[in-house]
Amino acid sequence: MFITGAASPIPGVLSFSTLESGVLMYAENKPLFDVVNPLGEQNGEYQIFKSMVKMRDGRIAACAWNHGVVILSGDLKVVRTYPISSVFDGYNAQSITEFIPGNLMVGTVGGGVRFIGNVNISDKVRGLLGVLQNDNVWTLVASQYKRGIWIGTQQVGLLRFDPLKEQVDRRFGATFRNMDVRAIM
Repeated sequence: MFITGAASPIPGVLSFSTLESGVLMYAENKPLFDVVNPLGEQNGEYQIFKSMVKMRDGRIAACAWNHGVVILSGDLKVVRTYPISSVFDGYNAQSITEFIPGNLMVGTVGGGVRFIGNVNISDKVRGLLGVLQNDNVWTLVASQYKRGIWIGTQQVGLLRFDPLKEQVDRRFGATFRNMDVRAIM
């Protein structure tokens, strides 16, 4: 089993996204993990979850690979889905982060980044992030120290996006260009 991400929806509970077993939930008061099948698929079909993030409102946003993005409640019940066919132009959802409360940035395999939520993404931002248009966006991490989102890709390498200033910092390009950046911590 490959664990691809983790989030804590409520105190004392830890949820893991996996490649083969859907979502695992661990609670402090239980000795074992519970396997959760939020999409209700049979025989493990479509149980590939690539990454997840706890949103500021306590829900979990998870990349459900060829299902797109799934929003889960604290007890891991499906609240909403964003299918790859309509939101992601058929590209699989790979990475996810919340950049403004209730608004998600999703990295895809081969299709750059997509946005979910009610925030209006300016043409300027779309242009700045256009460099990722055909790239695999492996990881998205909201910065803990400096406002913005770190973006790790296969071709462009490492970027930092500031959604409030509408700026993309590409100064790492010379060092990380064509470097396959799969994880940022």
